[in-house]
Amino acid sequence: MYIATGSYGTGDNVSILDAENFKPLFSFNGGTRPSFVVKHPEKDVIYVVNEMNKKENGTEGRVNTYKLDFKSKKAELLSSLPSLGEDPCFITLDHSLSFPVVANYSSGEVSVFALGEDGNLKNCVQHFSYSGSGPVKERQECSHPHTTVFSPDGKLLYISDLGSDKIRVYKWNSDKKEPADFLQDIILAPGSGPRMVCFGKNKMFGINELANTVNTYSFLNGCYSEIEGSISTLENDVPNTAAHIIYTHDMIICSNRGENSIGCYTPSGSVYYSCGGITPRFFNVYKDKLIIANEGSNNIYTYDIDKYRLINGTSVLNIESPTCLDFFDI
Repeated sequence: MYIATGSYGTGDNVSILDAENFKPLFSFNGGTRPSFVVKHPEKDVIYVVNEMNKKENGTEGRVNTYKLDFKSKKAELLSSLPSLGEDPCFITLDHSLSFPVVANYSSGEVSVFALGEDGNLKNCVQHFSYSGSGPVKERQECSHPHTTVFSPDGKLLYISDLGSDKIRVYKWNSDKKEPADFLQDIILAPGSGPRMVCFGKNKMFGINELANTVNTYSFLNGCYSEIEGSISTLENDVPNTAAHIIYTHDMIICSNRGENSIGCYTPSGSVYYSCGGITPRFFNVYKDKLIIANEGSNNIYTYDIDKYRLINGTSVLNIESPTCLDFFDI
């Protein structure tokens, strides 16, 4: 098993690691601000977004396709397409492995691309441009789609729009040339700032970056749309922006940038741990190990998951401004 890391670093800013021991195998330059990466599960290609905007970079974002060669330990750029928006920060593949979906944060746009048989990006088949705003003026002046997440069965796409306090839901049919059909908007409390959702125990859980809360959703009217309740992501009342969320090992895990903590919400209560660094933007789970990307302290930190506890916290690797961790096999 391997890990691909995105980053805000320079030079060779995308790394491939051994997931067992975190040993770097090789790195390559993924372009400007390659903040999110995802490997194709069946092909030796990886998709990398370049988080760029016209004001700072003179251009909109891009989506790059690289072919990975594990023998020569190199990556070959196959294509680089406009993301059709500014500051793309998330990319995911649908369950049919036919359509990558990109969230363009700053311009409020989402792009759906088609893939060729070789896994290379071909063209954009659907493009959505959103409007809306919220009460937190410095963060919600317009729509900001942050993540594009599919339901476990792959039939629904949930787009968390931080800027408009909405989760936008689409029916998904990969047999169609334009696979996304709008279903409904889930309206959140003003100032929530939804960032991402995850699934578990026949529920959906959504983390709200600005309100520092996690909502629990039950299924109603064709999707997970009814809010059952909300809990704080924080142990202490400090300036903070909540970041990532996963449901695993029968608990919800989230990260806090500001408190620099990992919150675990278990059947027996809430427990908080140090992230082992600064600004835990992202984390992932492999087997019984939690792996944290600390963007602000340039390190990867791990815990062992022992029932409902995190133990044996260890900093395993220094890496410049890590922003995501994608696990894959070959």
